[in-house]
Amino acid sequence: MKKIFTLIGAALMAGAAMGADTQTLPTSYLDGTLMLNEGWFGHDAATMNYVNGNGQIFYRAYQGVNSEYCLGNTSQYGQVFGNRVFVMSKQNYSGDGRTGGRFICMNATDLKFIAQSISLPGGPNDSDGRGFCAANEHKGYVGTAAGFYAIDLDTYVIGTTQLAPTESPKQSGDMIRYGNRVFVAQQGLGVVAVDPATDQTTLIDLPQIAGFTVTADGSLYAACSDANGEFVKIDPETLATEVIDIEGSHGIASPWGTWRLAQICADRDRNIIYYVSKGGWTISSVSAYNLDTKEFTETYLSAPTGQQIYGQISTDPSTGYIVVTCTENGYGSHYANNWIYYFDPTTSAYLTDRTITLETYYWFPSMMLFNGFRAPQITQTEWAVTPGKELEVKLSEITTLPIGNKHLIVYSAESSDPAVCTATTDFRGNMVLAGLTKGTATVTVTAEYQGRLSRTAIPVTVDTNVGIGSVETDDAVCDTYDLAGRRVLTGASAADIRRLPAGIYIAGGKKIIVK
Repeated sequence: MKKIFTLIGAALMAGAAMGADTQTLPTSYLDGTLMLNEGWFGHDAATMNYVNGNGQIFYRAYQGVNSEYCLGNTSQYGQVFGNRVFVMSKQNYSGDGRTGGRFICMNATDLKFIAQSISLPGGPNDSDGRGFCAANEHKGYVGTAAGFYAIDLDTYVIGTTQLAPTESPKQSGDMIRYGNRVFVAQQGLGVVAVDPATDQTTLIDLPQIAGFTVTADGSLYAACSDANGEFVKIDPETLATEVIDIEGSHGIASPWGTWRLAQICADRDRNIIYYVSKGGWTISSVSAYNLDTKEFTETYLSAPTGQQIYGQISTDPSTGYIVVTCTENGYGSHYANNWIYYFDPTTSAYLTDRTITLETYYWFPSMMLFNGFRAPQITQTEWAVTPGKELEVKLSEITTLPIGNKHLIVYSAESSDPAVCTATTDFRGNMVLAGLTKGTATVTVTAEYQGRLSRTAIPVTVDTNVGIGSVETDDAVCDTYDLAGRRVLTGASAADIRRLPAGIYIAGGKKIIVK
């Protein structure tokens, strides 16, 4: 979204700059939220503020740590992935001895500049920037006003082949990764599902597509500005669709006119979608749809009196609060008054003790980027399997994730000795451990969430004698697992194991029958 108006505003600019310059910026930005702002078009570049874990705000953090660089013009989209932050702007910026590209990459810890691209492919000259999505640590996709393109995240070289399945390039807006695919919203066309391994695309026909969200149960939804199908559930594996039609006309506000990110997010703990169902410049409320009860609430969250919602709405993954940025009602100088609100999703009330009043300036907020994700952790310590047999393991059941949606973890597994055993994972993180010949090996399981990953090497014993052991003759204290690899006892004695329900377990590298 871009607001163009003429105001001298010298006092405002001077005051804001003075306030920012007197701040001592943090040395790390990993415990809070990055606030991406469009910037005051025609006067300065886009900006990035930072809200730490205590609610303290720091202004123009990216400019503050990079003397030669700034953001581009009208930054509308960003993503934290691993230890990098990616920002897309509609145009580049040059002024005050600084440059800011349409595509920018910075370090997530200290916001130091890594790379940028001044121009983007797709137009007769330069194409305006739109969305971005990292498919993995080595590859991503940049969206433009004229399609989307692959980018090498090792070299930051953007490809020149337009990947959308259409001869007429379309705006490529919101993007999301789920499993082994990236999903791209294309104006007037639909959802393009991309296989990053091959760049092959599949089109899901949804001409009124606006954006995406993933609910607490791991379901992927496309939000549409359609009165007869407000949401479409997409199976990320088969690409099968299910239309969700809310009685009445309650489609999401279209983001395409002056492109910005669709105003939508999902509840952290419940299958509820929050979104702006009305268009126009002055929006003051957020609607809610409960996918379990099929209940629609026209006005679930409201901006305080005299204010309007500006920019994306989002869910803080650490607290579950709904985060909404607001400006003062009206035009011109009213846009210099801005607030950040945190709403309790269960009561729909905003928390007055967490409200942040920004210093007076034309920020034009676009979205919040949460930087507090941590890598998933695998809790399994060992496996045992008989030659010629297979052990099926649900990796999600032996994985912990401090912050985030576990359904979006991407898993892989690799055996150190494929002659002894093999390990394969499917789309949803189900692993098959196959014992081949007697011996020992390790299986390294990689669990990655938003680019932050852990690799755990787990010993595997393949032996015919892991065959039926006797709990009566084994007095060792050890962890005990079921055949799905789930830990059922920690530090168990023989007596503890005997009290388990009848079945087959693995304890101390041996297979145990409890009768």
